[in-house]
Amino acid sequence: MGIDKGASRAGRPRKAKKPLEAVQGRYFALPHAVLDSDAWTGCSAAARALLMELCRQHTGSNNGRLHIARSWIEPRGWTRPATVRKLKDELIRRRLIVQTKHGGLNNGAHQFALTWLPVSNFDGLEITDRDYSPGSYLLSPIEEPQKKQKGWTPHVLDKSSARTPHVLEAKQPRTPHVREKGILGTSPRTPHVHNECLPLHPEQRAGSDSPSLMASGPNGGQK
Repeated sequence: MGIDKGASRAGRPRKAKKPLEAVQGRYFALPHAVLDSDAWTGCSAAARALLMELCRQHTGSNNGRLHIARSWIEPRGWTRPATVRKLKDELIRRRLIVQTKHGGLNNGAHQFALTWLPVSNFDGLEITDRDYSPGSYLLSPIEEPQKKQKGWTPHVLDKSSARTPHVLEAKQPRTPHVREKGILGTSPRTPHVHNECLPLHPEQRAGSDSPSLMASGPNGGQK
């Protein structure tokens, strides 16, 4: 009898054929369920790019210990720490990652977990298996905290609303200018009133023609 080459040896199951477009080398598998989720599509392109940097660190047994330390992220083109922090917060709000350990001075970098993968080792993390369950990216996103207006506090707003018209637009009452009394026929002049010539009294007119009221010279004598 001929031997069937397609039959398995010793009853072993037949191995699956390798896909024609199989990946060569190490790779990270990203499920279609994540790519089609609202959490993924609702993220900005920059946030998804940062998420790929976390996926690059996954080895199959270190979920929960992924980080975005500057020593790792800066050589890969992320040169602005403020941008990295902003995008990290966006990924947390979208529940695509969760922070598993807080870093700091003498405590290393912050550590994160990809929420569609299980965590196999919780030793040294700040969460336990009771606090974590894969699939939280399917939940509603975390609401973004409201930003406070710089330079405005409630008591300032109350003061501005409690102002009275005389404080906001105070206009001092104007009083009519009083004319100064004219001396010997000189007409009173004020800065805000047009010049006016007042008629002289007959006695003043006669007095202005008398020699005693004539202008005197620079030494006090008559001209």
